[in-house]
Amino acid sequence: HFAQCSLGGVVDAGVLAKKYHTSVYDMLYSVIARDKKCILITADENFVKKTKFRHVKLLGELVKKVS
Repeated sequence: HFAQCSLGGVVDAGVLAKKYHTSVYDMLYSVIARDKKCILITADENFVKKTKFRHVKLLGELVKKVS
């Protein structure tokens, strides 16, 4: 199953990427997760630190909780 992003979502990703100094590519995943009301799990520690979005979780932190 592929998630799609609307044109508004792409524009939003561009605006947010500029605001948080990330790539639009990375921010697209965050916008899709936000719009789909999902959690985005990433290994990109810098993205998590820069954005501090509640719907973005660091893979390493989730692994620690399970161990």
